[in-house]
Amino acid sequence: MGFRTAKRKAQAYLENREKAAALLRKASEKATQKKAALEGVWEDLMALFRLLKAWIGGDYQGVSWQTILLVLTAVLYFVVPLDVIPDFIAMLGFFDDAAIIAYVVHAIKEELDAFLKWEVERETKRIDSNES
Repeated sequence: MGFRTAKRKAQAYLENREKAAALLRKASEKATQKKAALEGVWEDLMALFRLLKAWIGGDYQGVSWQTILLVLTAVLYFVVPLDVIPDFIAMLGFFDDAAIIAYVVHAIKEELDAFLKWEVERETKRIDSNES
């Protein structure tokens, strides 16, 4: 599946948060199993997962639908086994997945940075309220 096809299919997930949550669960399972192969993009992939989870749960509102569509596209591309380079090919199998993840992270950099800042602020507030 190419990026354009994944983007078209991702629109269905954008309109159905339960379906998006199921996709995120599958992606998290696959990522955990393939962590070593994803070493170069692991942190970015985890940030995309957290952004998607916060959006699905309604916890984070500061994100555009275009950004969520790109995140869903990257996650769908990662999960679906019919990508340009099959994942079972040693060392190269996740190269295209990593390229898509890097592209999406670059494309949404401002919104992802805002989300990461929100995460830190939220955690700081949580810690402060627990200490009070």
